[in-house]
Formats: sequence, structure tokens, C-alpha cells
Amino acid sequence: MLFSRISVLLIEDDPDDVSLIRESLAEVEHPTVLLEHAGGLTAGLARLAQGRFDAVLLDLGLPECSGLETLQRVYRHSPNVPIVVLTGFDVEDFAVEALQAGAQDYLAKNRIDGPLVLRTLRYAIERARRQRAERALRQSNRTRRRSQARSRDLERIVNRSPAVVFLRRVAEGWPVEFVSANVSQFGYTAADLMSGRVSWPGITHPDDVPRLEAETARYLREGVTEFSQEYRLIAGSGEVRWVEDRNLTLADPSGHITHVQGIVLDVTDRRLAESRLQASEAQVRTITEAALDAVVMVDSEGNVAHWNPAAERMFGFAATEIIGRRVHALLVPDQHRPRAEQAFRQFAASGSGSAVGKVLELTALRKDGSEFPMEISVAPIAMGDRWGAVAIVRDITRRRRTEQELELERRQLVRLLDMHERYRQLVSYELHDGLVQPLVATQMNLEGALGEAQPLLPEAVSRRVTVALEMLRASIAESRRLITGLRPPILDQFGIVSAIQSLVSEMTASGGPQIVWTANVQFDRLAGPLETALFRIAQEAIDNACKHSGSDVVRVALTQQGDRVKIEVEDSGAGFAPEEVGQGCYGLEGIRQRARLFGGAADVRTAPGQGTRVSVELPVVLPAPSPDADPLAEDDDA
Repeated sequence: MLFSRISVLLIEDDPDDVSLIRESLAEVEHPTVLLEHAGGLTAGLARLAQGRFDAVLLDLGLPECSGLETLQRVYRHSPNVPIVVLTGFDVEDFAVEALQAGAQDYLAKNRIDGPLVLRTLRYAIERARRQRAERALRQSNRTRRRSQARSRDLERIVNRSPAVVFLRRVAEGWPVEFVSANVSQFGYTAADLMSGRVSWPGITHPDDVPRLEAETARYLREGVTEFSQEYRLIAGSGEVRWVEDRNLTLADPSGHITHVQGIVLDVTDRRLAESRLQASEAQVRTITEAALDAVVMVDSEGNVAHWNPAAERMFGFAATEIIGRRVHALLVPDQHRPRAEQAFRQFAASGSGSAVGKVLELTALRKDGSEFPMEISVAPIAMGDRWGAVAIVRDITRRRRTEQELELERRQLVRLLDMHERYRQLVSYELHDGLVQPLVATQMNLEGALGEAQPLLPEAVSRRVTVALEMLRASIAESRRLITGLRPPILDQFGIVSAIQSLVSEMTASGGPQIVWTANVQFDRLAGPLETALFRIAQEAIDNACKHSGSDVVRVALTQQGDRVKIEVEDSGAGFAPEEVGQGCYGLEGIRQRARLFGGAADVRTAPGQGTRVSVELPVVLPAPSPDADPLAEDDDA
């Protein structure tokens, strides 16, 4: 390398040494050495920051800093400028340390002359240039290796991905200049396509080629630089696959489009899913349009998104009138609207609420302003990070009317039962006052007369009178039994607990099985019709257990849990098959119907050889405050 001029910065605090170096360099004719001087380290660093120098002559004995520290500071400041160290002594060990610290060479001041200084500077500059070139080469090699590694990684990533990368020239037949190896997923090799043995139009479904060519020509003509196309590609196996091209055009310096590059994605599964979804949507649409119940879908803002024909008939709004409008503003009565809108806002944020997964009975509003009862069930539908809903709505006006009619019939039946019980009570009173009392009086008179006249009567007459008295006593006992069967007086006087306890005592005294009786209730008395129903149920169940079960023990329990009262009669006897109960046996059916009429339920569990348990649960109804009121027979309009 030839130097025509060398720019050197001399950092030296000794004027004599400065003059010595200047005089030595003045002896050199070629090349020209442009020497600038800085009297200290700070000034030298500032000058280095301002100008461009080929080399630095550095004295290590500066006042501000000395030794290798001076060298290190200058090297850190300007690492690309070669440094030649000036020292007042010639010590080889020190020279090695200086070179290791970043100096290119060193000069002993006592051996300075012009040619030596020039030669040292030239060698230092050349070595520094060569070192910079070597560093640049090493860096370039590292960068190239990293780039190659990244390219290989990128190639591996591309080839392992579903996206096929391509570069096609804009020409007839769309010649492929590059395609990634993962084109093999379609049954072709990159060499097939890049060599021209297989053309891109040749593997495209023939029905799609005209459309693609027309679209591409239009995009290029209109200057569209990015575009997508979907079409069918025929794989090497003959299978037809749906693909999507995502294209980017490339132009030459004159702006003429020469190539199209991009990726090809296999979207067959997506197209199949879309097709299935469309078919499913069509099926759902067909089902909802044929449904008798209203099907209403709302978005996360509460706007109607779907409205089937049944909803049109039910609410009076055509689909064109209501889709896109707020459902609560149109279908919820004013008195319920604020709470309904607040509940929907919470639902739209969370997808949960009191109406989800349940069937609720609410009041709805028709277009004409009339209200009607409806039954509604709601399911959430995800809409991004919010929730919409689909609701199935049924008009239950007829059902409510039928329920009211059935409730009226139930109350009438309860009244009839009550009237029947009152009639039985009246008959029992008539039997007691009109028959039993005279019979008892007759018995007492006969017993008195027989006691007085028996010594005077013939034996035959005395025996006949005694037989007549026995028959009279039996008639009185049977009359009393009939009275108790018609209406036990203890039920009216002391209530259901005492009545069942009395019934248990009578059944036990008649020689039947042992009866274990327990009562755990909080009420003192119940409404009269309810007490009668409980008594008749207990009477029928206990009588059946004692007569037909063959069990040694029958358990009877009357319990109360909150607002429910339950009577249970259980035995461990023969049991029976309920389906084999013959016609004309109405005991169990009577128990069930009484329970139903009073708003309760009867459960009979039995099987041959496993005993029987009859359990009846009824709502607790306490006696009315007024003796004339009947809590089980409210006004019909209630």
C-alpha cells in the first residue's frame, strides 16, 4: 500500500520531544507527514473526536495519566486508529504489555530518527488496516454462517408448516421459479414444478382455471399488489383439495409486474367445516321455522338476531320489524323491564345467570300491548368475549287456564269431600242421639227390671231376658263402632294426632299385629278437611297392613318438616305387586287421589316378600281464624 500523505496526532507534553519528532519527520521527503500536536491526554482525546487521523504517537508519561492506563484510555476512545507508543526507555517486557493493551508498535525516544518513525508509522497503519480487514472478514463469515443457519432454519420451518411458499413468473402457464419442498403434501416435488414437468394450471381444477386467470388479469391491470384466491387443486393422488393462494406482486425497476410470490394453504378442512356449518344452519333454520314454540336469538347487546315464524305468531311482530331491535324494550312489560335489562347486562358479560339452564314462567308483551304468560328457557352463545342467548318461548295461556280450571275442580272436590264428611258426621250424630242413647236407656231399664224381678220370674223367662240384654249390648257396641267409622268424635274434639292414636289403640285391641306409633309435629291442629284426609289415609293404610300383610309389627309415623306433614305406614310382611292389584280394589288409588286433591303426593313402595311402605306428604294448612272460613276452599278468583 502506498502512502502519499499521513495524518498523525502527537500527544506529548514535553516541548523538546515534540521538537525532536518534528525535526526527525522533516527529514523525510516522501510521503508527507501532517503532524498535529496535543499537549495532554484530555486535549488529545478531544482532537481525536474532531478529526480523522491515520495514526497516534502517544507519550505514556503524561501528567494527567501515565503508563498503560494512558494507552488504554486512548484505545477505548478510538479503537480503529493505530497507536505507536513513545517511551523514554527501551524495555522489551514493557513493549509486550503495550502491544497486548492495544498498541501497534512502540518507539524509544533516545532512538528516534525520521526513517524509523516513518517506517514504524507505516507498518502500524498497515497492520491496523489488515487487522480491521481480518475482523471484518471474521464478522462477515460469522454473519454469513448465521444467515445460512437462519436460512436453513427458515427452510425447515417452511417445509414443516402447512404453507407452501412459491414464486411464479407472470407469463403464460405461470412458470414456477421457486416452490418450497413441502409442496409434497399435494403429491408433487419442487423439482417437478420448477422444471416445468408439472405446470401450476395443469394441477388446478379445469373448472377453476378460467376464473383464476380472469381474476389475476384484472388484479394486475388494476395495480392490485396483494390478493387472495381460493380454488381446487388436483393432488398427485387424484384427490381434489381446496387451497387458498395469498399473493404479493413483484415489479422490475420500471414498475412492470414480473412475478407473483406468496403462499398456498390447504383449506379443504375449513371448506368442509363451512359446508357442514351451512348445512347445519339450514337444518336449524328449517327446524326453527317449523317449530311451534318461538325461537328467539339475541346478540350480546340484547338486539334480536333471529326470529322464527312461531315468534311472529306469538308476539305479533314480523321478523323484518324486530330483527336488530332491543328485545327487552319490545317484549318485556314496563314493570319488569329494568330488572330484566340489568340481568341481561350481567349475563352478556359472564354467560351465566338465573335464567340459564332453567325453565321459567314469566309475563311477556305482545305487539298490541296485551300481556300473556310464557314459559322460557335460555342457553348462552359465545360471541367473542361477550355472550348472546337463544331462547325457546312457549305461550302457556291455555295451560294456565287449564290449571285454573283444574284448581277450581280440585277445590270443588275438596268441598264435596268436606260435605261428605260433614254428612257422615251428621249421620253419626243422628245414630248416636236417635239410636244409641235410646238403646242404652233400654239396656239400663231391662237390667234394673231383671235385677228386681229375677227371683220371681220363671227360669225360662229369666234366660230369655238375659239373652235379650246380651243382644242389646252387642247392638249398642256395633252402633258405636259404626259411629266411629263414620266420623270419630275424637277427630273433631282433639285433632289428627289424638285421632290416629285412638285408631291405633282400637286396631291393637282387636287382636291384630303390634302397632308402633310415633308423632313428631309442631302444629296443634290442622284445617278440618286436611285432618279428615290424613285420618282417612291413615285408616286405609293401617287397615290394609293389619288385614293383609301378615306382618308382626306395623309402624305408623306422623311427622312435620317445615310446611309439609307426612304420614307413613310400614310393614315387613308379604308385600305385593302393584300391577297385579285387581279391579274393584280402590284403597291405594283412594289414598293417591286424596293426596293429589290436597296438593300432595303419595308414594307406595312394595314388592312380593319385601313388605310395604305407604308414604303420603301434604302441605300444612292451619285452621282458619274464623270458624266459618275454610282455608282449603278459597274464593274461585283467588
